[in-house]
Amino acid sequence: MSAVLEKLEKHAQQVAEREDCFLYDLELVGAGKNRILRIFIDKEGEEGVSIDDCSNVSRGMDLILDVDDLVPGGGYQLEVSSPGLDRHLTKGWHYNKVQGQSVNVRLKTGLGLICEGLPEKENKRKKLVGKIIEADDQTVRIEMEAKKEDPLMVTIPLEEIHKAKLVFDYDKLLNKQPKKKKNKRG
Repeated sequence: MSAVLEKLEKHAQQVAEREDCFLYDLELVGAGKNRILRIFIDKEGEEGVSIDDCSNVSRGMDLILDVDDLVPGGGYQLEVSSPGLDRHLTKGWHYNKVQGQSVNVRLKTGLGLICEGLPEKENKRKKLVGKIIEADDQTVRIEMEAKKEDPLMVTIPLEEIHKAKLVFDYDKLLNKQPKKKKNKRG
């Protein structure tokens, strides 16, 4: 992480904690006048982040950013939000926090270059969906979804993940049972 992002992360964490939240993630994207500093905050418990929380963290960061001039290179836009229900997973603790839930993962290389002993048809796979079994700062262990055969367990180094996103279970949120398929009688 660059020195600029480290400073931004430190200040964003302090401001978020002051508002009874925690820093989930931070990114500085774009170029020139189109740069965006995105700060994602979260809260423990079921209530989640409110609009007031985002607004308060945004005001706190505005003050710090204006005084300390932490973002070099001119103009940028500040966005503060919750990570959302289908949040991106970038750090080991992100995966750990959602253990047992489904994740959609896109890899940098084929699965066969990362994991040994896979069936040949899985070697070139770069996209997978599965349940997070465990994670640490270096790896995540995923039980891949399978249609007919037994599910595969894979351990993937975090550095080999291009993008990972939580697959949110809307039926669970609405306390609905998944619809059962009707048996067709012939």
